[in-house]
Amino acid sequence: MQRCYATNVTNSSLRRMIAYSSQTLTDDDSTKWNIPIFLQYSIGIHEKIKNLRLKPHEVPLPSLMTVRDRKRVYNARQKNESNVEEYLAIMRNLEKSTSIIARFSMSRGEAPVLVLSQPHMIKELKRRCINSSDQMRPSVLCIDTTFNLGRFFVASIVFRNTTVRYRKTKKAPIFIGPTMIHYRDDAQSYQELLDYVRRELNNCSTLVIGSDGAKAIKKAVSSVFPDSTHLYCTRHVRQNIERQLTKCRATLDERRGLLELMFDSSESLIQSETEEEFQDRLNELSEYWRTIQTRDETRFTGATDFFQWFNQYQTDLFRNHLIAAIRILINFLDRNGSPRLFFNNDIESINNAFKNQTNWELKSLSEIIDILGKLVITQKKRIYQSSV
Repeated sequence: MQRCYATNVTNSSLRRMIAYSSQTLTDDDSTKWNIPIFLQYSIGIHEKIKNLRLKPHEVPLPSLMTVRDRKRVYNARQKNESNVEEYLAIMRNLEKSTSIIARFSMSRGEAPVLVLSQPHMIKELKRRCINSSDQMRPSVLCIDTTFNLGRFFVASIVFRNTTVRYRKTKKAPIFIGPTMIHYRDDAQSYQELLDYVRRELNNCSTLVIGSDGAKAIKKAVSSVFPDSTHLYCTRHVRQNIERQLTKCRATLDERRGLLELMFDSSESLIQSETEEEFQDRLNELSEYWRTIQTRDETRFTGATDFFQWFNQYQTDLFRNHLIAAIRILINFLDRNGSPRLFFNNDIESINNAFKNQTNWELKSLSEIIDILGKLVITQKKRIYQSSV
């Protein structure tokens, strides 16, 4: 058996393989090359990944496919046609005043973006995140993306309804706000969702927004709500720093000491209430790290300097999104009047609820829309079961 390869002239990402076998054709043991007995096209790995990133809503052809396998080609086309039918059904749904689909947009060469919302969501969003009374601090508008619901991303906005309490837990319920289904995890997609929220809130820009600090979300928030306060999840930032400390070869005890200076102590960096306190505690952190380095210079040879990394990537992040001075300004306080840390727990619990509703299985676009719609209806009914 022998093989030869050739690149497709019209598409360099396709390679053709032809396999030949030799057979005895005459009585004198002479041989001839038989005609090709196997022909296939192979799509390169890099091209396959590129196609998946750019157009995940489409069903890519298998990476290895024989030209005789017409059934696979037919099935792939049928799935693409079903996507078109789903989009047409969504557009028809938009005509209904009761539809949960509030916006459907699609630009040339790009995947579609859907925003799911209903009037009562916007009404509660205005009441809890903007027009809060002096006795009741505004809710944090949390945004995050969840995966593994389907061949797309689902980005939700959630907030606490602080005027009501569940009878059993005495906690304010979590509300689902406008939710986006998108195929590109980039700043442009998040801007579409936040632009929708801004228009519905009559261009209000003084919100308190919380996220895990993802770059795409950060860029979108800065663009759409430049005057907002953007809190970062303390846990996500801490975990990022812990990973960096491990890379910098810090021991367990050294990591604990550094994390105490940054997060755990009552006089930690994150609890700085003024710029002066912040600078003083930053200097303490620098001195502590230099002491660690001096004790064992050999161990840190060739490793990244932790404080240089922190000063480059984390100092402004703490100053603008984490420290107590920021939280005091927006009245983000506990019952004792102390500034409390922000965690992304609320939206993560909603994301977990989404996955439970899907039984942790991938669903189609229409199925996810139905599931989200039912969750919103259930949420609305539970409001009447809460007491003020």
